[in-house]
Amino acid sequence: SLGRKLIAELDQFHSNRFVVPAIVLLGFLLCVGAIIAFGPGRTQLYEFGQIGYNLNHGRGFSYFAKLPHLPVSISHLGHALPSAFMPPGYVYVVATAQAIAGSDLGAIRIIQILNLFTGSAVILMVYLLGRTVFGEQPARWSALIAA
Repeated sequence: SLGRKLIAELDQFHSNRFVVPAIVLLGFLLCVGAIIAFGPGRTQLYEFGQIGYNLNHGRGFSYFAKLPHLPVSISHLGHALPSAFMPPGYVYVVATAQAIAGSDLGAIRIIQILNLFTGSAVILMVYLLGRTVFGEQPARWSALIAA
């Protein structure tokens, strides 16, 4: 019957050893598509970029109030302010990307590529955690959802 054939096909799908690499590849390709579709031009680094810029130019982990139309104190305008406003981990990633690329657009592209690989690793980690806790079939579905 058709139902039994479908169940047999699904069982074969779940036992195939190429399913997980295919799911990770799917997630990777979806990220590549997003990078191509959105590019670096529509993305801003905002405070992360400004603090990263200050790190690269010897001003320390500080926010540099330079835009008068933003709600910052005018008395601080143009002066480096020590800042705990942004978490340091991502700021250092941005600062490193800016130092390598030399521009914000290049830094954004580097960060997008870094996110491409970390996102693919997350799919694999979701699969491994799901397999450990719930078993093979739920782990594959979880990885597919993560992709």
